[in-house]
Amino acid sequence: MSRAAALYSAATIVLFLSAPAAVVPLVSEPRFLLADFPLFVTLAVLCAERPRLRSIVIASLAGIGLLAGVGFAHGIWIS
Repeated sequence: MSRAAALYSAATIVLFLSAPAAVVPLVSEPRFLLADFPLFVTLAVLCAERPRLRSIVIASLAGIGLLAGVGFAHGIWIS
């Protein structure tokens, strides 16, 4: 990861950790991490030559998406 991307990533994480919500501190963390694109680029670079890790990441993200979809279908707020 380049220095600029690392600084952007660190600034994004510091920004949402420095101003937590009053009731549930990390309620918006997943939404803010989606905007932290250098994390996804780094994950892609790590998975490029490791097919087992890539399979684990794909299965994990698919599982999270499935859980979020089921929660949404049942009217549960998932942030």
